[in-house]
Amino acid sequence: MRSLILGVSVLLLSVSCRDVGTECGPFDSPRYDITGIEVAPVTYSELPQSIGYRVTTTTLDTANSVNANQFILELSANVVSDPAYVKNSPSFSFSLMSQAYACSPVGPYTEEKISQLNIISDNDFSADYPAGSNLNVLFNVLYNEQATPRHTDNNGEHTAYTVAEYVESTPKATQLIQLRLNQAPGEIKTHQFTLNYMHNDGEQFSVSTAVITFE
Repeated sequence: MRSLILGVSVLLLSVSCRDVGTECGPFDSPRYDITGIEVAPVTYSELPQSIGYRVTTTTLDTANSVNANQFILELSANVVSDPAYVKNSPSFSFSLMSQAYACSPVGPYTEEKISQLNIISDNDFSADYPAGSNLNVLFNVLYNEQATPRHTDNNGEHTAYTVAEYVESTPKATQLIQLRLNQAPGEIKTHQFTLNYMHNDGEQFSVSTAVITFE
């Protein structure tokens, strides 16, 4: 029996090594640098059951008005692979009970962190938020590709961070962030939002939406 187990182990190890050499790696660098930022106004019809899951959205036709309760700003990053870092050593595991190997390249990431993300409007959003005011408390972070920050109460219920809370934590930058408006505007219904964004290394970007008309 011992000889049989040893023989099977050697056979599977042989297959494992051969497959890792042919189907695993080398991989492109998983680390990237953010070179630009884009913002898109979108809408949604239904939110996921829990905070931290990507929201399914529809591109907003800015020729039409939008319900503030279904409005999201999607902030996406333009990225390039970081040539200073190359990962050519995939990890793999070996198991007689399941499969000969599992090849797991490192997922994409960046070392950059967000030190500033300010949202403003060109018009008075309300009596409390005149034109040019910081609107970070009026948007919640519903999703990013890192771990989405959230509050957890004594009952285990989750609520999203505001952008103000999110930035205060100096989060890692990510390729996609979904920011949901949590309060409808006051009397003025047309707004052009501008996002001023900065990394901890001083790199800065500024992007604006088209003019949005709320119902």
